[in-house]
Parts: sequence; structure tokens; C-alpha cells
Amino acid sequence: MKATRSYGRIHILKKEAGLTVEEYRSFLANFGVKSSTELSEDDYRQACATLEGMVKDAKAREYRKRDEGREKSRQERYFWALWYELKTYLLPGDRTAEYLAGFAGRVLRRYIGLEQGHFDFENLDGSEKHKLIDALKSRVNHEKENLAEVPF
Repeated sequence: MKATRSYGRIHILKKEAGLTVEEYRSFLANFGVKSSTELSEDDYRQACATLEGMVKDAKAREYRKRDEGREKSRQERYFWALWYELKTYLLPGDRTAEYLAGFAGRVLRRYIGLEQGHFDFENLDGSEKHKLIDALKSRVNHEKENLAEVPF
């Protein structure tokens, strides 16, 4: 007997990705079906993974749109310059916003004692920004030193 599967996940992802009914039907047509109940187990997993990617893209676009046109402080511009410099030393999979948020969260928890290091640079106070910039600067210098030690 085939176990029943919950199709709620795919519909939640569809909603979070902001797909209209027509776009969702077109999406399912790529798998050769008209309904999510007709998807094979592998196609269902692939569809959910694709929709999760679409949700991440939608959230990233929303964040960039919110950030557009906002005047950044000198500290914030310096922080982002350090991040882009550090990204050149990281593996491609680590060059993500999640990696930066995790790094910032660890720094904020370690040096400042925040229990949950939710990262939003513009909402940090001056000392928190300073600690975060110092930690990022130290990490960039560490990566530079490690690269200098590698004989070519």
C-alpha cells in the first residue's frame, strides 16, 4: 500500500514564491503533470527544491529593494567592502548571505553576549558595529596571511 503524502508543503512554497495559479500550472507542466498529486516522489522532491530556490530569490529581491536608495553610513560601507574582500578567499559555497549572517551572529554572541545574533547592520549600535568590523578585518588579515604562506 502506497503511503499518502502531504502536499501542503508544495502549496506553501508556491505561495511564498508568489506564484499565480497560471504560473504554478506552468511550473507543474514542466514535470508533465497538471496537479501536484500526479508527481512522482523524485519529481515532488525536485519541485519542492526548485520552489525553495524561488523563495530564496524572492526574499533576496525584497531585501535589495528595501535597501535600495538608503544612505549607508561610512561604517556600513566599510563593513561591506571588507565582506566583499573576504568573499574572494572563501569557497564558492560560503560566499552567501547565510554565511555572513552566521559569522556576524557568532561575533555578536561571543563579544557582545547577544543570545541570538540576528544580523542587521543598520540596527546595531556603535560598539557592536565596531566589534563586527574588527572581527571581519581580522578574518580578512588571517586569510591573507594563510594565502601568503602557501608556496606556489
